Amino acid sequence: MADAPPIAGLRARIVNAGMWTLTGHVVETLVRLGTSLVMTRLLVPGDFGLMALALTIPASLAMLSDLGIRSNVIKKSGRLGTDFLRTAWTLQVVRGLLLSLFMLAIAGLFLLPRVRQLMPEGSLLLHPQLPFLLAAMGAFAPVGAFASVNLFLQERDIKFGPLVLRTVISKILPVPVMVIWALLYPSVWSLVAGALVAQVALTLSSHIMIPGPPMKFRWDRRHVRDLLSDGKWITLSTAGTFFVSQGDRLILATLFSATQMGLYAIAWTLADVARSFLQRLHGSITLPVLSELFRTRPERAVEAYYRYRRPIDILAFTSTGFLWMAGPQLVHFLYDDRYAGAGWILQILSLSLASFPFQMINACFIANSEWRNSSVNSLILTASFFAAAFIGYTMSGSTGVIWAVALYRWPANVVLLARAYRRGWIDPIREIAMLPFILVGLALGFAAQLVLQWMETLL
Repeated sequence: MADAPPIAGLRARIVNAGMWTLTGHVVETLVRLGTSLVMTRLLVPGDFGLMALALTIPASLAMLSDLGIRSNVIKKSGRLGTDFLRTAWTLQVVRGLLLSLFMLAIAGLFLLPRVRQLMPEGSLLLHPQLPFLLAAMGAFAPVGAFASVNLFLQERDIKFGPLVLRTVISKILPVPVMVIWALLYPSVWSLVAGALVAQVALTLSSHIMIPGPPMKFRWDRRHVRDLLSDGKWITLSTAGTFFVSQGDRLILATLFSATQMGLYAIAWTLADVARSFLQRLHGSITLPVLSELFRTRPERAVEAYYRYRRPIDILAFTSTGFLWMAGPQLVHFLYDDRYAGAGWILQILSLSLASFPFQMINACFIANSEWRNSSVNSLILTASFFAAAFIGYTMSGSTGVIWAVALYRWPANVVLLARAYRRGWIDPIREIAMLPFILVGLALGFAAQLVLQWMETLL
């Protein structure tokens, strides 16, 4: 009986965090879709293609240089001292400044004639504005590095209210800036201005809204060694994640024009309505929950994992069926004819949602401090991605690469589940029990098609 309160308290925090996450996601989704509908009418598809690539490159560098500060803070047991947190923040700032220099160097490379000669003709990589966009991204990249690491303490304690509020604020503030800029000077730079405002809002709010010790520069070698103790495995893990999460846009940028890339970005945005909610629940709640369970009640970790995962399974499989059936009609209803090509891309990308629940068991390896196994999984994912992309391109060009993006996770998932099964962490029946919800999604998608067609006749 003495152990019951921690579990009960944990359950209450999970429910509270889930409600905050759901509320925040709904608000963010409405803001994102509303902004997308307005901006797509003010800008051309090529602007969104350019912005997608300009955001991908700094995100890729950030993932390749991940030091695992967030994960270390979340899974660390005991009370974390002020010196430890300030050292973590200082390390984060130094990394951000170095990333800025790398971004500016990459922008300079894209201006060199010899480098440009190596790029495929008609590729988005040859767009004349790309080097200047990358330079702008590099110039304000360090802004995010100054965000307070108290954010990770809130995640560690599964207190999501302030985290959700600051994210919602950062989504709303850039909207008037982007719209006014696009009305006066319609170009991709309106999107850049919005991204800068959002990043500034996120950083400032982390110091104003998030409780915890104020951040100051501090360099304690003992804490630095502690923070970097798992560095090699974290780097391998995030390097693999980089290839599988950003590699599609980097590969397609060599094959697509700015307009084609813009259509892909729009389809990705719509698919991301479901994907981002799944990733937020998983990324922000799963690791803190499992870390606490492994610290306090390891025998309850697996059972709690499946109870927590059930709604995620339902959402993932239902969304897959819904977008497969209704995706093209949804794009046709929301956007003008310039964006019609995003419909079939959205349909294919919907298949990637079905693989999401099977990847979540990887959080158990991280929560159990088994970075090596997590890194191996990332490397398998990377190899699977490149193999699928090569096969897809060989068979069907850029369309085949899009199919590869949707399906490449399945081989790696089989390996991951097999390794987890040997540890007694998964139940094969529970892994497939929610798959029939794909049929529910197909039925809802068919109904949505009829409703959207009826609404078009009225309009």
